[in-house]
Amino acid sequence: MNPRSRSVSLAALALLLAACEGNTFETRHLANLTLDALGDEAQLATQIPGSNTSALWESDRPEIVSVDAEGVVTAVGHGTANLESRRGSHHAQATVIVRAPMQVALSQVGVTVLGAGQERLSVHLDNTGGRGVYRLEVWGVTAPGETTRWLQTAWTAATFDLDATVQHTFATSTGGTTSASHWVVVEYQPHGYDTTTRACLGLPGAVGTCPV
Repeated sequence: MNPRSRSVSLAALALLLAACEGNTFETRHLANLTLDALGDEAQLATQIPGSNTSALWESDRPEIVSVDAEGVVTAVGHGTANLESRRGSHHAQATVIVRAPMQVALSQVGVTVLGAGQERLSVHLDNTGGRGVYRLEVWGVTAPGETTRWLQTAWTAATFDLDATVQHTFATSTGGTTSASHWVVVEYQPHGYDTTTRACLGLPGAVGTCPV
């Protein structure tokens, strides 16, 4: 499966049937579906369950969720859209939620001097939005106006439920820079976006402002 898109069959979801006795009007409500990022896709039922009627879906918020003639929905914005298919006496509904963009926060930052020019970064990451990618950096303010980047990790995929402590060992040029002012930076890019965002947090004792 292409990691940039997700195809989910709503036909497998639980159905809630509501019938109006005075009419032959029948409504089938499909449970909520959540898409994690822009560009994610899902396949709605092409036939209204319990009938021989083909579904023809429409979105009330096409700027958030679009749907084509084959019932494929695509996340094009963030928010909630309701989709309906009305064919004669048959009425199907579905709600699609597109998560907010990826947003990563840093906490519980620490750097441990290991000796022999090695240090270990420990940082807690919490993503409150959809999926994307991130990388970490460690910067040291070694003198007024002088900064050194000692660590830059590779880009790493992050899901919407990222909530974990990660560790990285990195080399410094001074064999243990306990006198340096350490700043940890996370750079992240939500899936479907061309730009990145940075968040910065200083270790206890860090002076000044974030150097990047």
